[in-house]
Amino acid sequence: MKRHVKKVMEHLMGPTGSILLHVVIVIVLVRLVYFATTPSDPEVEVVMLDPETIDLDELREELRELEIQQTIDTLAPPDLSMEMDMPDVADIPDFAPPADTDFSALDVVDTVQSPLVISGLYGNRGEEGRRAALARFGGSAETERAVLKALEWLRTNQREDGYWDPGDRRSRTAMHRVGYSGLALLAFLSHGETPDKPHFGPTVERAIRAIANGQDADGWYANPASDSGHGVYAHAIATYAMSEAYAMTRIPSLKGSIERAVRLIIQGQQRGGGWDYYFRDEGRRDTSVGGWCLQAMKAAQMAGAQVDGLQRALDRGLEDFRRAQHPEGFFGYTTPARNIPNTGIAVLCFKLLGRADDQAARRGVQTLREHATVDWNDPGQWAFSAWYYITQAKFHEGGNVWTRWNREFSRTLIRNQNEDGSWVSPSPYEASHGQTYSTALGAMTLMVYYRFLPTYQVDPTAATAVGAVDFDDDEDLITIL
Repeated sequence: MKRHVKKVMEHLMGPTGSILLHVVIVIVLVRLVYFATTPSDPEVEVVMLDPETIDLDELREELRELEIQQTIDTLAPPDLSMEMDMPDVADIPDFAPPADTDFSALDVVDTVQSPLVISGLYGNRGEEGRRAALARFGGSAETERAVLKALEWLRTNQREDGYWDPGDRRSRTAMHRVGYSGLALLAFLSHGETPDKPHFGPTVERAIRAIANGQDADGWYANPASDSGHGVYAHAIATYAMSEAYAMTRIPSLKGSIERAVRLIIQGQQRGGGWDYYFRDEGRRDTSVGGWCLQAMKAAQMAGAQVDGLQRALDRGLEDFRRAQHPEGFFGYTTPARNIPNTGIAVLCFKLLGRADDQAARRGVQTLREHATVDWNDPGQWAFSAWYYITQAKFHEGGNVWTRWNREFSRTLIRNQNEDGSWVSPSPYEASHGQTYSTALGAMTLMVYYRFLPTYQVDPTAATAVGAVDFDDDEDLITIL
């Protein structure tokens, strides 16, 4: 027996034993690797909630904000190629943009503080962004079709020199060409059209050149003394358009151009914070003039313009609006009065300047809920101007205020658009300003879904119900251009 055990041990210590030893080692190593790499089941924490303590409205709002943010994060900016073959322009040195500039340069959040200045501010204006925003905020194929028809009308009615003609009411002066051309240019830019786009690009390029070449040595796009002081409108509107043009193209020479223009607007501000015809400071102030001035300065600020006193001028402008508010929440034209169009102007400016929670703005929103309507047969004196402002104000408010208004205004504009894509205002006095005026405003009103990101995503505000009355108000009438 001992002899047999000895032979077995000697055999194990030989070649056979060596093989068996290696097999054992391999098995041990395999098991060690397997257990080291096998993931363990995740730990799940179960929290029991009492249904009676859950605020369903708050939960729905949180889910809604999350869905909106996820949508925004996926929006793509317009595909802009900065390789543009543009002829030399003697009066505008370095007009061609640098080849290495792209749309991401628009993100100026590090240098300008604003609730609207966030990455991809104009991201909704690209093809993919427009599609997503239309679906998210209540647009449709019909609204976009109306927009494209309007832009095509504007394209075919542009003059060879890049301007658009004014209406029949005024003389065809250079000042008015600037004002109407600024509105038309804003309409194309709102759709994401830039000089490098194949169809509308040449139209946009000619408009930019015309307005830029028309700026005088002092910085005026239009002389404020022109046409009984109405030149202030043309200058402010052109400044607004050129600021967006610079933001979307980054053409270097445009930065200095808009900074000179904005400096003049600031210099023309009254001691009380408002603006008037001729940019004079003689006591009278004007909500309509002030609205275009504030939009122009804000657009320039968002584009990265650097002008001393710009933020202070914006703040003072809102203080002027606050003094023009009627006790019932309306904003007046020159004095506190019950005026719906000017209420739309003021509310929009409060929102665009990041003051949506201001008490004056909240009262204005409530007034728009109760009194603003869209009635083609009873439009008031300034239908397209009023609807342009009110639509934006309610879009930035969001909620039911926007949903209900959206159903009304979009159907009204689409049903009353001419076959050629233009609009003629149902307001006789406004209609005298011509089809360029009403078509540009109508197109921008229908582009509200993607023109800007809604400010309520950054500055949430309450929204409940909206009423319906008419626009009739003979206490004060807006005057523009």
